Amino acid sequence: QRFNLSALKILGLSEDELLGRTSIDVRWKSTKEDGSPYPGDEHPAIVALRTNTPVRNNVMGITLPSGEKRWIKINAIPYESIDQRKVVCTFSDITKITESNRDINYIFKNTFDLIFIAGFDGMFKKISPSFEKLLGWSEAELLCKPFMDFIHPDDAQVSKKEVEKLLAGKNTINFEIRFLTKSGDYLLISWICEPNQSSGFLYG
Repeated sequence: QRFNLSALKILGLSEDELLGRTSIDVRWKSTKEDGSPYPGDEHPAIVALRTNTPVRNNVMGITLPSGEKRWIKINAIPYESIDQRKVVCTFSDITKITESNRDINYIFKNTFDLIFIAGFDGMFKKISPSFEKLLGWSEAELLCKPFMDFIHPDDAQVSKKEVEKLLAGKNTINFEIRFLTKSGDYLLISWICEPNQSSGFLYG
């Protein structure tokens, strides 16, 4: 019923094209993040009206009239007006972020190198499938223990000092340690790692 100019820009529609179009209109060709169709009865606006509860940070893919695919993050807040219950929807364009994340995931899945994201808390947060191929550990097994648990005991002290450097903002280049495999053997691995102080993550 009402919208601002930002909504028109993000949705790629004119005012006349948007007026009267419902959130479940099939012309949106709405999809979930995995590419499957987004059912109309699961649309944030519909859910917010049905449950009278705010719905926040829902990610949806839509197709613009030009054929371009766009990703938006939606919030839907229900409220009572004089004559009926309504919903206010806000959304933002997250297309660049979504596509960037897909590129990162592609690299993670297809590289032969061991790629990881770890936290300053000493835990792996995300690893590439190559960890399992080379070391035998599944992602679940590596993510549930501190990464220091997989380092050879004789390399523990020097590894702790290297981690301290990382936490202080210094990069690690060609740092060699022995890493435990699922079979019980150790492989000598050369690591390159860069810390990000603002995110609290180590990228290696």
